[in-house]
Amino acid sequence: MPVNLDRDGQSRPPNGGVQGEGPTGPPRDLVAVFRSKWPPAINVVRHFNKAVLNPVMLRMAGSRNWYASVVHHVGRKSGKPYATPVVAEASGADLYIPLPYGTHVDWCANALAAGGCVIEHRGDRYETTDPAIIPAEEAAP
Repeated sequence: MPVNLDRDGQSRPPNGGVQGEGPTGPPRDLVAVFRSKWPPAINVVRHFNKAVLNPVMLRMAGSRNWYASVVHHVGRKSGKPYATPVVAEASGADLYIPLPYGTHVDWCANALAAGGCVIEHRGDRYETTDPAIIPAEEAAP
């Protein structure tokens, strides 16, 4: 790994010393959290995303030129409508949504309990029926 020296002669990573930020790709610290599968660390990231990142993402998610999609679902207990940004990949007539936080997140449980949801993906709306959780190995590439 290349090392740069700052004015004080202290070594710092080539990315300018930003904690965890790699020269390309996602922050290394975030990747380490998900690889660890340690629930307290994953829950911290999940709660931050739910409170801070998701409201910002919802402004563009689901649009034709944005990578994120939106799952519109109804609360299984409250009956309230919700919208959650996700990453979805289309393969034929199917949409695949990775579950980095596991299967026990609210939007997933709500969609399964209701037997479907609406997904905005690349500018189009899709009514889904009979959603299912499948192992990653069975998902189409």
